[in-house]
Amino acid sequence: MVTFSRIFSLKGFLCMLFAAMAFGFASCEKDSVEEPVKVNQMELFYNESKGLADTSIDSVGSFSDKFCVYMNQHHEAINDEYYSPTVDNMVSAAAAFGYKLTISTGVGITFDTEWDEGYFITF
Repeated sequence: MVTFSRIFSLKGFLCMLFAAMAFGFASCEKDSVEEPVKVNQMELFYNESKGLADTSIDSVGSFSDKFCVYMNQHHEAINDEYYSPTVDNMVSAAAAFGYKLTISTGVGITFDTEWDEGYFITF
């Protein structure tokens, strides 16, 4: 009787092991990994810049700061198709609030607080 129960236990163990392996192999098929969606940050900047004229000069300044930080880190973005329209939107938005936005070489933003008429952004 002892031998029969040992065989039965071993048989049950082997069945459970086989079942576990079968489920393990069934779930080991190659997972389909989706490519991460590449986000064009300049396109996002462009889309955000389209609404700048409907905000405040503080929002234009905050956006310009964010834009300059990005441009400092990604100099190649100046060649992006959305760069010029984004800059144009920033210039137009600043003009709508009575500020002059100037784009030049280098990277930085300055407000002309003495005259309160100028807003300078440099790239």
